[in-house]
Amino acid sequence: MKKILMAIVAMTMLIATSCKEDNVNALDDLTFKDIPDDAFCFTAQEPACKVTLSVMDERGTKPTCSFEYYDATTQSWASYTPGTDITLADVGDKAYFRAVTSGNSSLSTSNGSNYYHFTSDKNVAVSGNIMYLLDQTGSKKDLTLGINDYAFYMLFKDMSKLVDASGLILPAKTLAKYCYQEMFFDCKALKAAPNLPATTLAESCYLSMFSNCMSLTSATDLHATTLADYCYREMFKGCSSLGVGHGSGPSGAKTLVVPEYADDYVTWGLDMFDGTAGGYDTPNEGDTYFFYDATQYRN
Repeated sequence: MKKILMAIVAMTMLIATSCKEDNVNALDDLTFKDIPDDAFCFTAQEPACKVTLSVMDERGTKPTCSFEYYDATTQSWASYTPGTDITLADVGDKAYFRAVTSGNSSLSTSNGSNYYHFTSDKNVAVSGNIMYLLDQTGSKKDLTLGINDYAFYMLFKDMSKLVDASGLILPAKTLAKYCYQEMFFDCKALKAAPNLPATTLAESCYLSMFSNCMSLTSATDLHATTLADYCYREMFKGCSSLGVGHGSGPSGAKTLVVPEYADDYVTWGLDMFDGTAGGYDTPNEGDTYFFYDATQYRN
């Protein structure tokens, strides 16, 4: 009888342990489903960091967008009020943002006079699919399909504590007018840029996108086949740590490949490289240029 009783107790403990493990796994699965692997987020590089999304109201009507953030306390998405600080206590903590169910067509007004803008008080990295700010599914791939011009205009401008954007996903292959204009303008601590896979550009889409990013040491392949007026104008102007060379460069180097007909477009690349290392200001049509870390060659 004693042996039977001990066996029953042991079986009960095994079942209880199994149930507990299943509950933990279920919670993990739920959390995973709520936060996709490619979710848009900021990651703290320093403790006690605050991240904020605000409306920059310069004049006229404000853009009408709605967002959610992931509440770590409740482990669920909650409505976000622009201007509210999200505090990241420890290094590695993340602040997630996304659009509400109905989505957003652009994070700026149609003339760019008012726009949404991120800030942080300490060093952060940004990563994930930016399209989650427009659509909860993150499935939009082109910025001309139901998305207005100025989509991400000045989104990180003057964000002096943004150090890394290499994990940011900008998946659009077809761009809209002014969509990334001045997106990282004056982000002086930014060292790494995101990939830019677009093949069809639009007017002023990359205009001053990285201007005055003085710490930027790496760029991305720019192999668009369809250009537009002002598309590359002043894109890397003032990026004094970024080197630019003529030709394809060493194996694995990121390159700008300029189509033969580029000069058909108005000042498409004027001063694109002005202020970078290497001595080039404006690229020529039909030529190839490579990017390199200019700080590696300084005394």
